[in-house]
Amino acid sequence: MTYQKNCFSYPSADGCSMIAAKLYLPEGDCRAVVQLSHGMCEYVDRYQPFAQFLCQQGIALCGNDHLGHRDTAALGSALKGYFGPPGSWKYLPADLLRLSGIIRRELPGRPVYLFGHSMGSFVARLALEDSRCWEGVILSGTGGSNLLAGPGRAVARAICRVKGDTYLSPFLHNLTVGKNNRGIPEPHTAVEWLSRDPQVAAAYLKDPGCAFTFTAAANYDLVTLSQRANRPGWFSSVPKDLPILLISGDKDPVGGFGAGVRQVYRRLQRAGVRQVEMKLYPGARHELLNETNREEVYQDILSWLEERIQQNGSAIPL
Repeated sequence: MTYQKNCFSYPSADGCSMIAAKLYLPEGDCRAVVQLSHGMCEYVDRYQPFAQFLCQQGIALCGNDHLGHRDTAALGSALKGYFGPPGSWKYLPADLLRLSGIIRRELPGRPVYLFGHSMGSFVARLALEDSRCWEGVILSGTGGSNLLAGPGRAVARAICRVKGDTYLSPFLHNLTVGKNNRGIPEPHTAVEWLSRDPQVAAAYLKDPGCAFTFTAAANYDLVTLSQRANRPGWFSSVPKDLPILLISGDKDPVGGFGAGVRQVYRRLQRAGVRQVEMKLYPGARHELLNETNREEVYQDILSWLEERIQQNGSAIPL
């Protein structure tokens, strides 16, 4: 083992929940920290192989399980797939900011880079608004604007009113993730869109920390996160000198098979963000860190981090 794993918790911005967090700390010198914002229906410990890789390079990984996800849900005996009443999306980026402050206190002087995946990329994007908490950001499996988001949000809100916030709607599930296997010939499971590696889909479906359904309220908030992360005001709010790396598979439905990621890239450029880069991996699907070319992805992320670490030298002054 090349790291120490520390588990802790801190109060959520919602005022009533405790947030479960993990720190994977290198056994030797810690040169930098990657703060993780995980995706929908997963959790921080699912990134253990990536954390181990980073720790071997002297880089820590720290992240929290979002509201309604595995260890955070377990802390309060809360329902998985439920952030709270509609509108509770706002607590997710606020909880990222709280964790950023903890990281700065516990590991002073180290540059901190935010890594957001999928839903977690939208959460990360909203945490960036007018914020200087991170020296750089990596957005994995993010998406652009969606014309169906507005109607989908309205339907989710109506279902909340009629059926209740915690209702598990097959219709909403199909609307948000149920069609993601399109384009995959003869899929063997409902989650083939995650990775070309069949073991990833099999492990995901067996994992109780992943195999659950979002509530009606969480579906409403999920669409809201995506909408707000793609509004013009968000792009103009991003610090112009913030280094941003966009990575995605060109077969990822969340990123519109590359089109949505290119849209985000162009809009950031037009907003004047000077250090934005993008890489699309041919044939890769949604979870790049679990793809068949994961070693290539790991190395590309490390190269980007190393360049930033050398440029930064030390953390943003507090």
